Amino acid sequence: GTAKGKEWQVDRKQRREIFGRTLARERIDALTEDEFKKVLKMLWAVQIWGNKEYIANKIVQDNDLEKLREEFKGLLYGSDALKHRYDRFRSKIKGLGVSSISEILVFVSPDKYCLWNKTPINVLPFLEMKDLLPSKVWNTYSVDGEGYEACNQVLEQIKNELTTEGFVSTDFVDVDFFLYYILDQVIPK
Repeated sequence: GTAKGKEWQVDRKQRREIFGRTLARERIDALTEDEFKKVLKMLWAVQIWGNKEYIANKIVQDNDLEKLREEFKGLLYGSDALKHRYDRFRSKIKGLGVSSISEILVFVSPDKYCLWNKTPINVLPFLEMKDLLPSKVWNTYSVDGEGYEACNQVLEQIKNELTTEGFVSTDFVDVDFFLYYILDQVIPK
C-alpha cells in the first residue's frame, strides 16, 4: 500500500510542477509545440492509449498551436464564469474531453478546479453522494460546463471535509488522491 501511495504522490507532484510551469499565465503565449505535446502525453486520459505520440500530434494538428494557446489561456485565466470558459473550450478545441480538460485545470490551479473522470464517477455513488449531481455528469462524454461546475461544488464539499478532519491545506489534487485511494483500496474490499 505505502509504496504505491508514494508513487501516486510523486506522480501528482510532478504533474503539478510541469503543468503549472508550462501553462503559466505569463508563458502560455510562447508555448512551443513540444512543450504542449509533453503536457498532452502526461495526461492520464491520454496514457490509456497505446500511442501517446500519435494522440498528441493529432490534437496539435487538428487544432493549430496558436488556437490552443489562445483557448487554453481563456480556459485557465479568463474572467468569464467557469461554465462558459469550459463550454467555449469544448466547442473550439477538438480531441479533449472532460477528463483531459479537468486534469489540466486541476494541476494548473489545484485550489480552484476538480478532476472529473472515472474515479469520482465510480466513488461518489459508493459514498452515497450520487443524488447531489445532475444525471448528465455520470457519463464523461456528456459533461457540459454547467455539469462540470456542479461537480466542482460537490467535490469542494469533500475538500472542506478533509480540511475539517485535520488534513492541512487540502486542494483538489488531494481530493483526487483520496477518491482514488477509496476506488483502489476500499471498494474492492
